[in-house]
Amino acid sequence: MERAAGPDGRAGAVNRLTETGRLLLRCCPAGAPLRALGEMWGLGLVRQLSREPRSLVELLGGIEGLSYHQLRYRTLRYREAGLLTDSARDGREVELHLTDAARRQTGAIAAVGRWRQRRSAEGSTTGLSAEEMATVLRAALPLAPQRERRVDLFVTGPDGEARVAGQPGQETAGSARAPVETWFAVLLDGDRGEVRSDGDRGLVDACLTRLHDVLRQP
Repeated sequence: MERAAGPDGRAGAVNRLTETGRLLLRCCPAGAPLRALGEMWGLGLVRQLSREPRSLVELLGGIEGLSYHQLRYRTLRYREAGLLTDSARDGREVELHLTDAARRQTGAIAAVGRWRQRRSAEGSTTGLSAEEMATVLRAALPLAPQRERRVDLFVTGPDGEARVAGQPGQETAGSARAPVETWFAVLLDGDRGEVRSDGDRGLVDACLTRLHDVLRQP
């Protein structure tokens, strides 16, 4: 934001968004629970739950600085925001899942990451690390309908290569790999020209098209 003198010399000041602020605003879907999502991302909950449902105790093992009761209180708020749901595991322990709404909102994380990259000096940052982009892909992948055989996605970047796999026990039909910057174009623009794919390329292309469509929904 920027602050300017009041119009026509009148007392007071006017606050307004800069061009950078307007660009950032366009990254964020209207009505999205971005504060709660940002907290979940910062705590590493999206990363953990993108792999599989987990109980509070299991989640707590991957978080520093929070007690069990603090984490429980936060997850209750995230459930109220529509980002988490739960189910009973073996009829006893409750495990938490990312909702489809939370998975769709990872598109906002990708958008903010690309915004960050574009606003950095001479592209000095990738916006998201390879591991962070892998989390976005892993969280979003279930939104693309999978047949009996899954599609695997790979991220290449300065931090190495991170594999994003579907459910275990399923035969892999195809795979796609790309650098972090290319994945921004895939998810946000629907541009798949720089992606390298193997296996059933038609299935891979359909999967990537679907991911773009669902992540860019308002």
